[in-house]
Amino acid sequence: MGFINPGRNLHSRTPGKRKPKHHPTTTTTTTTTTTTTTTTTSNKRPRTRTRTRPRTPTPPALSPLESLPAELLYRIFESSHNTALPAASRHLTHTLNAPHLHLLHLRTHAADAAALSEVFRLRFFTAPFLALFESRFGRLDASGAALPLRLVSAPWTGEKLALFTALVERGATVGGGEGEEFTWALLQALQAGRGDVGRVVMAAGGVRGDGECLRVVVERWGDGGLGMARMLVERGAEMGGVGVWRAALAWGEGGRRVVGWLLEGATPPGEVLGELSCR
Repeated sequence: MGFINPGRNLHSRTPGKRKPKHHPTTTTTTTTTTTTTTTTTSNKRPRTRTRTRPRTPTPPALSPLESLPAELLYRIFESSHNTALPAASRHLTHTLNAPHLHLLHLRTHAADAAALSEVFRLRFFTAPFLALFESRFGRLDASGAALPLRLVSAPWTGEKLALFTALVERGATVGGGEGEEFTWALLQALQAGRGDVGRVVMAAGGVRGDGECLRVVVERWGDGGLGMARMLVERGAEMGGVGVWRAALAWGEGGRRVVGWLLEGATPPGEVLGELSCR
């Protein structure tokens, strides 16, 4: 039960309305630190990256020669005697790179030593290809044709050496102006310790030996390389080089046979006479 304030009119309140409360006014000194944050609102939408498909390169236009039918290109290739024609463009390589065309080309030029020499240099001419050709057209006669240097160059494989041997057996020899290249290939094989490659190369006609090849053989194999050393001397290698004699003497007992062979065929150089007198 509340108390009624004396002197207050109880009927002065308007129905439905309520007077706001009056709070006492107090004076307070307050120090306020205001931090203003500025927010920048951008109406720009973020950029969306769209992936574009790479453009397909437009193939180059065909030349008048490339536009000819394949059958006509075959005839042009055969009659031109140009073994480099397939390498002129990708289209010609694809059109003229067919096994039956290679067989036909080899058969057409089998009697031409110069054309055979060019065919031997091409990549498609392998041992299986030669076997396929001979199974259809008989044994190939390579007399007068030049042997390809690629078959005895590193890296050496059994298939390459077998094909080189087969061509030697069929009459191919080293070309007139390629003797030095084959001697260099022989030296590289001997330096790598590939005596099998050296024997294959020296079995070909036209390969010459030199003093450096002989020194490498004696230095690497001693008495074990005497047979190969004799083959080199038969092909022109000189026995009187100081390096050859010192390589043989360095073997001691392992080079006694080589030293005896050298004494039989050449005069020892003055630089090694002292070492020979001590033996």
